[in-house]
Amino acid sequence: MRNRVEKIEYQWSKEYLQREIKKEKEKKKIIKITIVLVLLMVLLLAAATVKENIQLIIENAKTINSYESTKMTEIKENANNVENNKTNNMQQTDNNQEINDSNSLVSNITEENTEQEKTEEQSNSTGNKTENTTKGYDYSKPVPKSQKVGIEYFSDAVFIGDSRTEGLAINNSLYSKTTVYTEKGLKVDTIFTDKVINKDGKKVTIMEALEKTKFSKVYIMLGINETGWKYNNLFIQKYTEIIDQIKKINPEAVIYIQSILPVSNKVSTEHQYLKNSKINEYNSLIQKMANEENVYYIDVNIAISDSSGNLPEEAATDGIHLNKTYCGKWLEYLETHTVQ
Repeated sequence: MRNRVEKIEYQWSKEYLQREIKKEKEKKKIIKITIVLVLLMVLLLAAATVKENIQLIIENAKTINSYESTKMTEIKENANNVENNKTNNMQQTDNNQEINDSNSLVSNITEENTEQEKTEEQSNSTGNKTENTTKGYDYSKPVPKSQKVGIEYFSDAVFIGDSRTEGLAINNSLYSKTTVYTEKGLKVDTIFTDKVINKDGKKVTIMEALEKTKFSKVYIMLGINETGWKYNNLFIQKYTEIIDQIKKINPEAVIYIQSILPVSNKVSTEHQYLKNSKINEYNSLIQKMANEENVYYIDVNIAISDSSGNLPEEAATDGIHLNKTYCGKWLEYLETHTVQ
């Protein structure tokens, strides 16, 4: 009887020990799996950060190459101008001898030409003054508040921009009331290269689509995606090319350039390059460009910014793209800031 009890106790102890060993193994397995999952998450986060940095580096490299290419072109043109000036100076030296031989005749001709040039200059000056007076608009200032227009005012307009403008159109049902050409991530350079608009059965760039569109007004908002660019003058150069191209397509079109909307304080603080300080810097350059190009600058930021110049936290879930309420405020500002 005793041996049987001892045998049972031994069997029980053995099974207990096996269960404990099994539990311990399972615990170790769970710990290993947890460690692996944590490491995978760290690697994924690191990969995402590296990818974002690589994209930014590539973007900056593209802008640098474009800028350097532009500078090289300018240098070549300057070199050609210097060479032409040398040639002209040599020709002028040869001509001086002939001029000295007939000084009296040349003097009389010069006097007549001078009088004629003065008359032409006075005529041109008078013409320019008349043109500026006719325009009667100070392009250096934002479009002032005006009488509110109806939605039909935008029926002959084209809205051009990135995903923010797309949000404006969707939240205010503009697609059925006006023409909207947008692309997520659109920039002042890709507007000429990315084929994103369906026109006559094929994909074309926004500028190509504009050539085939009847319009009287253009509303543009670009720049948020370019705040990571290294050179401000390259951004303005490309923006100016857009305006010049629109003027070629339709010289009579009314061109409205909208300020770049701010981001929330959280985004401005945490994002790698979306900073409100940079946005404000770009907006100053855009307003200056509008004055130089004689187009209308609309300071939309007044309608949606808080007292600190940031996008309010309640205006956008991601701190960037406006919700329906704030898109309504944006449109209402456009309706009350037009040039009649």
